[in-house]
Formats: sequence, C-alpha cells, structure tokens
Amino acid sequence: MGPMVLNPFNRRVGRGFFLRELIIPNIGAIILIIILRILDLGVVGELAIGGLAAVLLWSGNFAAPIARLHDIGINGLWHFPVAALVFYLTTIGWQYGPMEAASRFADWSAVLLNDAGASPEASGRSAQLGGLLALAELGFLCLMRGQKGPNAWGPDPREKA
Repeated sequence: MGPMVLNPFNRRVGRGFFLRELIIPNIGAIILIIILRILDLGVVGELAIGGLAAVLLWSGNFAAPIARLHDIGINGLWHFPVAALVFYLTTIGWQYGPMEAASRFADWSAVLLNDAGASPEASGRSAQLGGLLALAELGFLCLMRGQKGPNAWGPDPREKA
C-alpha cells in the first residue's frame, strides 16, 4: 500500500499500517525540524519546516486516522470534530465568558502577527483533557479490529490481493 498523503477518503488500513503511518511521520518530522533548526537556514528553513509539517501532519494526524476509521466501519469525517476539540483544548483552552475569550483571541492574534514572543499556554487542566481525548482516540483506533470483508470504503486490508 502506498503513502496516504493524497486521498485517505476511500481507503481502509489495518492497525499495523496505521501505527507506521502515525508514528513514523511524526518522529521523522521532529528529527527533521530539529536538524533544520540547528542549521538555521533563515526563511528557507522556516518554509521547509512549514511544508514538512503540513505534509507529515496531514499523513499522520488526518489521513491515517480517517482510513483507520473506515476500516472499523465508521465515517472518517468523525475524526475532524475530535481533532478540532483536541486542538482547541490544548491551544486555546476553556473560556469563562466573552471577555476571557476576547483576551485569548488577542493573545493568539499577536502571536500570528509576530508581535509576541511565545505562544500563550492553555490552562493545565484543559491541555490535559485535550491530551487524554487524543490518547483515547489513538487507543480506540489501535485496539479496534477492522470489519471483515469489504465495506463502503474498500476491500479488507487483511485480505491478500
């Protein structure tokens, strides 16, 4: 089976392939980003890091979970609300009213406009909850056995062609 960078939407993958597609791209991205940071290539390095992150994060954090959900027999689009909630909890965090939400939005806007030094952190409990949600989804995708035989998203990946 080839790389899942382009179209995971009509595809199924087994648990082993899922782990290889999820773990290896992210480890590779971390190593390459560290190397690019050490080399300090300026704008070229930053563009390379951004492009690398986009491709590897798509493969490991979106394409693989979507295809894995298809193998289980669940529409892969269910991964997007989970991913959005994990992102929200780990970066923005719970808001206690419109004033706090506006302040948080201003903090992140400053980061995006390069007016601030460091990204604002989400509260500890919110980030922990986001991490637990991500681990729960990962555990579900790793432990659930796929449907036997073909389903709406393709043939059974365990069957030899």
